[in-house]
Amino acid sequence: MRRLLLWLAFILPTVAGAQESFATFARAVTNDAAVLARIDDILADPPVRTEDIGYYGFEDALPSKRALMTMLYRLSEAGALISVEDKSVSNLPAALTEAEVIAPDPENRFLTLPGFSGEGANSPRRDPLIALRRGFASHVDALNAAAAARGFTLIEVRKEGDELLLWPAPVAAAEEWSGVVLAPGVTLVPFDGVTYWSLLTYELMLDERDSALPDGLQE
Repeated sequence: MRRLLLWLAFILPTVAGAQESFATFARAVTNDAAVLARIDDILADPPVRTEDIGYYGFEDALPSKRALMTMLYRLSEAGALISVEDKSVSNLPAALTEAEVIAPDPENRFLTLPGFSGEGANSPRRDPLIALRRGFASHVDALNAAAAARGFTLIEVRKEGDELLLWPAPVAAAEEWSGVVLAPGVTLVPFDGVTYWSLLTYELMLDERDSALPDGLQE
């Protein structure tokens, strides 16, 4: 029912129908009164300028889409959603650690991408690509397990673009919102590593053959 209501709200000609649904999602993500007040203002009067929306290419979008994208940007800006871009997506474990979603990993059980040293994607070990492909699915599983150990379920806000956007959701909230389509092209899905891998192949400048999904990942 929530999915149907969100979809119907989004396709209304104004943001009025979407406002309540988006506000409900925002309140599931954060309880920061100042952030929520700002989001209420955004939903009531969606911005038009790129610098206010926070994402390129939405100046001429429907008010509801502009409101949604601006809301997502402000939630990530506030730290309620975790954002990493394609040029630095290998920093995801560090970003999750900094946000205290996962515990520090001094023994590098999952903090370091398979096949690379702790200095990031520019510090290869022997045969780094082979190790990366073989160990990537387990790396994603380890990140999910580490988040679960702290009471979070990693939910991806899956959308087009050069960003991986994650919501470290409480378990009950994750169960309620997983699978919800916030808007056409914007869906909440369990973190499965697919977008993570896609952006990582850009960061590492892998060719088409090496960019294929590793074993253990499914689109």
